[in-house]
Amino acid sequence: EHGRLQLYRVVEHKGDVVGIVYLESRLDHLVEARKAGLVTVALVMLTCLLLGLGLASRLQKKIVTPIRKLATLMRQVSDSRDYSLRASHQAHNRETEDLLSGFNQMADEVQAGFDIVAAQNKQLKQSEQRLRNMVEAAPMPVVISSLDEGRVLFFNAATARMLGLDAKAEADITSLTTTFYRHPAERKSLLQSLERDGEVISREIELLRMDHTPMWVSISICKLEFEGEQALFSAFADITDQKHI
Repeated sequence: EHGRLQLYRVVEHKGDVVGIVYLESRLDHLVEARKAGLVTVALVMLTCLLLGLGLASRLQKKIVTPIRKLATLMRQVSDSRDYSLRASHQAHNRETEDLLSGFNQMADEVQAGFDIVAAQNKQLKQSEQRLRNMVEAAPMPVVISSLDEGRVLFFNAATARMLGLDAKAEADITSLTTTFYRHPAERKSLLQSLERDGEVISREIELLRMDHTPMWVSISICKLEFEGEQALFSAFADITDQKHI
């Protein structure tokens, strides 16, 4: 009680009480030890907390920060479509280094793919321009039209002369799609022959000039890719006079 420890015991000898042993001690050292223990526990917990914060800060610097920068870089690449950007920040461990180098390798491959596509598109445009130049200079009437809709994509000056078209008039080019065949069902028949045989050679059909006068032609057709879509290359020979004869 009240910080004191009191013990006593009755001492007997042959059944007779001969005395009492009485002990008394103050417990201040236990209280002080308890306080010291609480202080020690508090210091240990504070030390562990500081160590944990230091470890977390170190881990964030070595792992989280590079990954966060990489995520920001990936978002920037996605938004800007600029695949020349690379991860240049330092990696502090093998795993993060592998992640950064993997991203740079992927970006290199994507950029190389785009470069190949750009080069192919350039070559395709050059090829199409050469095709345009050759078709334009050809003495035989030639028309390039889309495979699905029959929309005229290009025709040369010989075609314009044959059909009475104005080579510079967009209206004439558009109307050529709908007024080309005298019998529109013949286009379907030509496409069926093209699908079956792979090409059409010297098929005789009737066309309409811009003044709606009919004419006979011998047409040859094959497939090609023009301006990024499947198209028909059609070459004509005017056989109207032969038909009249």
